[in-house]
Amino acid sequence: MARLKDLLRKTEFHIFLFCLFFLLFSWPLLTLIEKTRPPVGFLYLYLTWSVLVAVLAVIARHCRPTSTDRKPPAPPRE
Repeated sequence: MARLKDLLRKTEFHIFLFCLFFLLFSWPLLTLIEKTRPPVGFLYLYLTWSVLVAVLAVIARHCRPTSTDRKPPAPPRE
């Protein structure tokens, strides 16, 4: 579980997910899917969008600073 939390906080993983979902929503892929049958295209868009929202929610939850991540306040200067 700790490895998953570390992975979700890495910027490289965020960039990978951006590229992956960018490709999944790209114009050529959407036209290929839509040519098969319109309901399949709608289902593809709905499921892909749902997975994207779920992944973003998990990332947002794990990127929140926790009590162990916070730095202690700096001592006052005299």
